[in-house]
Amino acid sequence: MGRILAIDCGNTLIKATTFDGDRVLAAVGVPHDEVHRLLSVAQEGNVSHAIVAASGRDLEAIVDVVSRHCEVMTLSRDSRLPLAMRYDRHSIGMDRVAAAVGAAAVLPGKRVLVADAGTALTLDVVDSDGTLLGGYIAPGIALMLRSLHEHTALLPALEADGDEPEGDELPLDTAHAMRWGAILAAAAQVDACADRHQCDNVVLTGGNAAIVSRHVKRDHRVDDHLVARGLKTILQHNINN
Repeated sequence: MGRILAIDCGNTLIKATTFDGDRVLAAVGVPHDEVHRLLSVAQEGNVSHAIVAASGRDLEAIVDVVSRHCEVMTLSRDSRLPLAMRYDRHSIGMDRVAAAVGAAAVLPGKRVLVADAGTALTLDVVDSDGTLLGGYIAPGIALMLRSLHEHTALLPALEADGDEPEGDELPLDTAHAMRWGAILAAAAQVDACADRHQCDNVVLTGGNAAIVSRHVKRDHRVDDHLVARGLKTILQHNINN
């Protein structure tokens, strides 16, 4: 098999990652109104196959563009997967499934907590035999901050990035108190879930993974391409079977 293009349609950007085997060659974010750029991504990466995780108009537009250069698989809830699932596959987001597959691929034989710190904070447990056992959904850092602003009279609107906690220092103003509270809440949920379900390893991914990582106490790794690795693994599984 030649090079693979894994396309994940997120809330903000369409993320396109090019693989040569297990090696990431390039990763770009494409705005939703610039889907046409994915054709040049496929051409420049010299890819032979692509897999797309999207829905509705995004899916149709992406497939229309990328299929001009290579074969395209669309990921759906009925797709064959290289892992078993106890979670209801008709209610789970396919990005969570792909992240679980990616975690099982990079840490085979381990019980893994997959923490995706994006718009939402999702926490999924993959057993040592490669089964997605289930998981949790909580507000991400940005949603926590937005909720505090929108549902109170005086708390300001803040972004997720900014100054972070250092050691045991206590916040001394409202902006820091809000931001640090959200970050530490996310990190504490990761630690608590890993302990509760006796996970051997923790993998963090998502837009706020680096922020959360600095405050997670459990041993863990950060993989910015975990969902893309899972998509690639799913595509390979379907081609080989």
